[in-house]
Amino acid sequence: MHELAVAQSIIQTVSSHLENKNIRKVSRIYVTLGVLSGVEKGALLESFSLMPKQTLFHTTKLNIKECELVVYCDSCKRQSTIKNGFRLQCASCGKRTSRIIKGTEMTIDRITYE
Repeated sequence: MHELAVAQSIIQTVSSHLENKNIRKVSRIYVTLGVLSGVEKGALLESFSLMPKQTLFHTTKLNIKECELVVYCDSCKRQSTIKNGFRLQCASCGKRTSRIIKGTEMTIDRITYE
């Protein structure tokens, strides 16, 4: 389960970002996961809860927003949101496309702290 390594990386990234700031605790970390990010939401939440946390992260909650798959069609010049599976097909004209605009990312969007 690579989600454990992802959870560890989130904590390390946030720690580095907040280094040298007078922070008592991190309340929440907001993350966006694309459907093709390769990270499973439930496994990441479980892994995050299992991480040994220093005082700064003792009560931190991880909020995950899932991001849909969006593709761009070169034929009709439109973006489409893929709602049924992972078939890379334009919703407007029906042609196949391989240009993914959104849905592969995993980002830390926001951190709330005291």
